[in-house]
Amino acid sequence: MLKSLVVKWIERYQNKGGGRQFAVSCNYQPTCSQYTKQAIEHYGLYQGLKIGFKRLRRCNKPDLIKPIYDPLLKPLPISELTTGAEDVTSNSTRVE
Repeated sequence: MLKSLVVKWIERYQNKGGGRQFAVSCNYQPTCSQYTKQAIEHYGLYQGLKIGFKRLRRCNKPDLIKPIYDPLLKPLPISELTTGAEDVTSNSTRVE
């Protein structure tokens, strides 16, 4: 419930113009608010807010001409991680 309220608040902020309310434009693509929203939806409220605040702390340069592409990194599913590890170990030889 709290998670959905925070996401709605971010959407309201975005619909009202986002950073333009403060006479700034975001230096990142996706914007810091969109990035935080994605993080909350993917990782949950606590971890998502933590990731979003870290992003906001990095956004401290004057407005750039071209935004920096910095998408939210999502971890690989465990099935993909184990498949890759099996491939590596099956091709390696054991040295004793």
